Amino acid sequence: MIASELIEAGAATLRTERLRLRPLAAQDWPHWPDFYASDRSRFVAGPMGRQEAWFKLAQLIGHASMRGFGHWSVETLDGGTYLGRVGLEQAEGWEYLELGWTLLESATGKCYATEAAAAVRAHAFANILPFAEAPDGICSLVHPDNAPSQAVARRLGAAPDASLTPHFPEHEVWRHPLPAEAVS
Repeated sequence: MIASELIEAGAATLRTERLRLRPLAAQDWPHWPDFYASDRSRFVAGPMGRQEAWFKLAQLIGHASMRGFGHWSVETLDGGTYLGRVGLEQAEGWEYLELGWTLLESATGKCYATEAAAAVRAHAFANILPFAEAPDGICSLVHPDNAPSQAVARRLGAAPDASLTPHFPEHEVWRHPLPAEAVS
């Protein structure tokens, strides 16, 4: 698969029973300043000001151009209400794809993060991981004080793996299981 095909595979719009996941885009900017100004952003490099939030959005959109995969905006199917983002990143030198999720306060407690992350992970196993420079699978970096994200990771079947050193040292690495068809 050539890079342009990987970008096309990574930029797919995904749907679940309740959600539409579309590639992160500049149109998402109106949701970012308030989120990143709030304490809710403390586990994803916040709180931060408008300019830093702008650069964070630009960074994630740019990641998709550089790697061929990135983040999706999560919206409800019934009405298109913006809920947050879920996606994949791969830091330079990191042997894993990192699956992460960040939802607005109003979207918590409804299992949207688990539903969206499961869809992205399934898409990644089928369409991205076989062609990405990430031979060791998918992980999530979760701050030890972030109980809601730990619960999402557990529901996805991930477990902490102390043998891996995160590129953000204040986080723990949670390794996701390979899909059944990849297990021999």
